[in-house]
Amino acid sequence: MKTNVTLSGELWEAFAYNPKQVATLIANMQDGFAYCKIITNQNDKPVDYIFIDVNKAFEDIFELSKEKIIGKKATEVFSNTEDNPANWINNLPSEISEKPIILEKYSQLTKKWYQYSVYSPKQGYFVSIFEDITKSKKSEELIEENIFLRKALQQCTEQVEKMAQERIDQLKEAQWLAAVGQTAGIVGHDIRNPLQSIVGEVFLATNELEYLPESEVKKNITESLELIRKNSEYINKIVSDLQDYSKTLSSHIEKTQLEETIKAAIKERVTSNIKTNIQIEENAKTAVIEPTYMKRILGNLVLNAVQAMPNGGTLTIHAFQEEDSLVVTVEDTGEGIPESIKESMFKPLFTTKSKGQGFGLAVCKRLVEALGGTITFQSTTGKGTKFTIRLPHTTKSRSFEYT
Repeated sequence: MKTNVTLSGELWEAFAYNPKQVATLIANMQDGFAYCKIITNQNDKPVDYIFIDVNKAFEDIFELSKEKIIGKKATEVFSNTEDNPANWINNLPSEISEKPIILEKYSQLTKKWYQYSVYSPKQGYFVSIFEDITKSKKSEELIEENIFLRKALQQCTEQVEKMAQERIDQLKEAQWLAAVGQTAGIVGHDIRNPLQSIVGEVFLATNELEYLPESEVKKNITESLELIRKNSEYINKIVSDLQDYSKTLSSHIEKTQLEETIKAAIKERVTSNIKTNIQIEENAKTAVIEPTYMKRILGNLVLNAVQAMPNGGTLTIHAFQEEDSLVVTVEDTGEGIPESIKESMFKPLFTTKSKGQGFGLAVCKRLVEALGGTITFQSTTGKGTKFTIRLPHTTKSRSFEYT
């Protein structure tokens, strides 16, 4: 809230005949108040000022009593500060009028920002009313930092997509995996380092927000930081897909609570307009699988399902044992897959999306096959898609590399 020292005509008239009311008003103001006389040199240039009166808020802000302020020069009262406390009056117009001048200044003494409203009731004198705006300044700094982070994130995203596109343009049928492996190495090194910096800055900015009062500005910054965080996760997914597709896979099989793995896979991926339906049969609650691979597989399938239902729908995950296999299905009620592209769905670098590099389903297929299983799908345009994963009961650890 900006301080305004200009009183309306009616208010002046109300106070004109009762100076005590004016004194009471000033004494009880929460904002600091100072009435000062300007000291000029022989060239009529302001060089200092003398405090004629201050209110209680002024005393509290600077932790000084009136006895140490009234009748003294600013350079005497604030002699311990690095900057000359009288310098700021040189930034004011040569003749201060009855119309308030608004300015902001950082106090070296209190380490806070203040907004000053300065006007002159008569020549050679000025009144200064000021309020603490440190919190709003901090909000402005967070907004600027947020803008910087979003620009950095956008540049990072563009760099990932540009690098991937440059590699894709160079690919030939016999060199696909070699080029993908090289891209994965470059992306892993050149993207993840700045990405970690962005994630760290977002974390620090989010923590700082907790100390600010609730406001529309705080709400907007929180939403922007959450958007940056989610997009950072998306960039990290691109890097992981590239690396998972090109690196040697070595699975570590262990007894796993499948429900926990499924919930971890859908966490933060499902939007509010999508209903989830998780069905885990009793004989499938505990499974002998590679939990990290399964989480990555389900995570990619859930993300695809969510993107296929931009207007909302139902996501169903069903797990059960069938003969000698663990079966997990991921089904959506989305747009479905056109017949013309079904044969290409598991090919690397194939995508119908404006964002993405076409490795999500290719990575799913590779990870499922690393566990000795299969992945298939059925889809009807306009009704939805159902992916089915089949893993053997006894999944042996396998290590292999595509060449």
